[in-house]
Amino acid sequence: MNKKEVAEIKRRLKKGEASFSRIAGCYINGNKEKVCIFDQTFFSLEEEDNGKYLDLARKTLSGTLDNNLLNLDFPLSEEEAGGRQERLLKLRDSKLEDEALLNEWYDLVIDTYDHTGNYLILLFADAYDVPLKTSDDLGLDDSEEVYNYILCAICPVDLSKGALGYLEEEGRIGSRIRDWVVSDPESGFLFPSFNGRSTDIHQTLFYTKNAKDPHRELMEDILGCEPVLTASEMRESFKGIVLRSLGEEDPRAEEHYLVLQRSLNDLREQVEEAYGDEEEAPAVILNQELLQEALDETFIPDGRKERILRNVTENFEEQVPEVKHVVDSRALKANEAALERDDLRRQLAETEREFREYREVNGNPDRLTETSAFQLNLFFKSIIDQDPAPVVFCDLSHIILYMNPAAVTRYAGRTSVGQNLMDCHPEPVREMIEKVVEWFRESPEHNRVFETYSEKENKDVYTVALRNEAGELIGYYEKHEYRSRETGSRYDLKD
Repeated sequence: MNKKEVAEIKRRLKKGEASFSRIAGCYINGNKEKVCIFDQTFFSLEEEDNGKYLDLARKTLSGTLDNNLLNLDFPLSEEEAGGRQERLLKLRDSKLEDEALLNEWYDLVIDTYDHTGNYLILLFADAYDVPLKTSDDLGLDDSEEVYNYILCAICPVDLSKGALGYLEEEGRIGSRIRDWVVSDPESGFLFPSFNGRSTDIHQTLFYTKNAKDPHRELMEDILGCEPVLTASEMRESFKGIVLRSLGEEDPRAEEHYLVLQRSLNDLREQVEEAYGDEEEAPAVILNQELLQEALDETFIPDGRKERILRNVTENFEEQVPEVKHVVDSRALKANEAALERDDLRRQLAETEREFREYREVNGNPDRLTETSAFQLNLFFKSIIDQDPAPVVFCDLSHIILYMNPAAVTRYAGRTSVGQNLMDCHPEPVREMIEKVVEWFRESPEHNRVFETYSEKENKDVYTVALRNEAGELIGYYEKHEYRSRETGSRYDLKD
């Protein structure tokens, strides 16, 4: 099932739209004993209970596809007579009215499901009259199929926390009675699947609340399906494989891993941009060719590249992941500064390579020729990046072209590269910036204007002109000069 198909079923699971015909359940205690069994028509429930059960049903279709929601296939052996798919078909076709089938299902879950403590098994039966849709996704009243399905939710039942409360009968504040409370589902499934907006008995949609530790026994031993890894499991497994392949002796292992992550993410984004829509783009699979291409964009030593390629291929032989499932977007965002340093190293390495090629053709040039403008720019960028004061470059349209790491940290959430600096300031400040830029234009000798003194940080702030080799104004930046005396020891090289 895809996002749209899951959403179509989930949208119906709310008051006024749900069409569940029946609900059945079994409450099991920590000793794996049946405490309470019930089944009834869904519409006979009390209105408040009706809403609570619908909340639990919706939770079983929540989360992210391929992480919390997994499409599981039934092997051919389970589709034969006596297989577990047949048991599910009988349960669905019974519309939860066959007591013997229900008890057989509860017993299977009790004997197999790995859970410490009390829990509740819930089953919902529904018949969805699937409306036809036009090519532009507009719904029609006509229908050509009724989708009959069951939804199962397995919910922990925990003792509520102790707390003080108002004891109305006694007219005082005291310890309230602790109750057994049904929590959100930790596992569940939808059977059969709703693929292509139609019944697919060869597949089921599995739900897990904890994507890092799903109940595999529910996938294999209860549903009889081939188990698959969640995206979270793939991501953690991929990271472990890469770091082990790099070896504990590599001090830059974490950095190498992040650079590889970014390289993979860049390749994935290139495919999505070519299609213009993430939903329309084909899945970008982490095959050997793509992984090799990503590894070639890193400074990982060749021997370790080969080790990573071999180990990743072997570990994911049965289930090759999509690239988006092994990329940790949060880690990439949190380590942007480290990745920028890697970019600088990469540019310097490329410059050195160009010089070696130049020497082979033209001999050894003098030092001034060797230090090209491009190489100097890299050194200048490094100087600015190491400056503890924020540095923000703008062009004459006031568009921010560059922010050093100190500026990124200081102005996080308020401004960013590509944004107009004027959008970050009130009108009086904008007018003053325009006046300063006009003053810079008047003469190549006009290059520095004092803005303000910050008593809190004991620093002077200036606006400084940026000019090209001909002295023409090309932009400006803000310069911070601290007055505070250095408090560290001379040549202190300790960490």
